[in-house]
Amino acid sequence: MKKLLVALCALAVAATFASAGVAVNWTTQNWGEYHGGSGDGSGTAIAANNSVLWQLIFAGADGVANTVQQGQPVPADPSNHYLATGSDDSIVAERVIPQGGGTAADGTVWDAWLSRQPGELPVYSTLTWTQGEGSVYQRVFEFATPINGTYYFETQPLTLNTAWAGEGAPSQDFFVDPADGGMVPNRQVYIIPEPATMGVLGLGALAMVLRRKFRK
Repeated sequence: MKKLLVALCALAVAATFASAGVAVNWTTQNWGEYHGGSGDGSGTAIAANNSVLWQLIFAGADGVANTVQQGQPVPADPSNHYLATGSDDSIVAERVIPQGGGTAADGTVWDAWLSRQPGELPVYSTLTWTQGEGSVYQRVFEFATPINGTYYFETQPLTLNTAWAGEGAPSQDFFVDPADGGMVPNRQVYIIPEPATMGVLGLGALAMVLRRKFRK
C-alpha cells in the first residue's frame, strides 16, 4: 500500500511537470528599439544598418540574469548562444531580424525599429515546459552574429506563469522597451574562442616557434 501511494505521488508530480505551460508575448511596446541616442527618437533604428539578434533566455534556478554592470564586457561562449561563461542561464527562443526589418524564422514580421508588424502576436508558447519555475529575460544584440565588443541591451527578468492553459488563454506581455522610450544597447559582450579555435591558434603559435628555432 505504501509503495502504491509513493507511486501515485510520483505520477502526480510527473503529470504536474508534464502539463506545465508558458506563453510569453515578447515584443516591443510603443517606441521601438534605438541604436544610439537617448531612446527618445534621437537615435537611429537598430536594424537600419545591420541585422539584429533577439533572444528570450531562462534565468536559471537562481532567477538572475548572469550579466555584469552596465557598460562592462561580459565573457560569453559563442557555441552556447553567447551566454555568460559558466552561467546557469539557457536559451528559450531567439530570432534574427534582417537589416531594414522583415520576417524572422518564426514567421513574425518586424520593421527596422523592431516594432511588430500586423499579424499574429509573436508568442513563445509551450504546454510542455520542463525548466520549472523561474524567470526569463530578453537580450537584443546590435548584430546577428556578435563579435568582441558588440553591444547589447538586456531587460530585467520576468517571473514566469507556468499555469498557461493553452490556446485561447492570455499570454504574459513582456515588453523589451521601457514604457517611456526605446532601449539603447548598454553592455558589451566579450567572446571566448571555442576550444577548436583555441587549438588552431595554439598550433599556429607552435609552428611559429619551431620555424624560428630551425631558422637559427
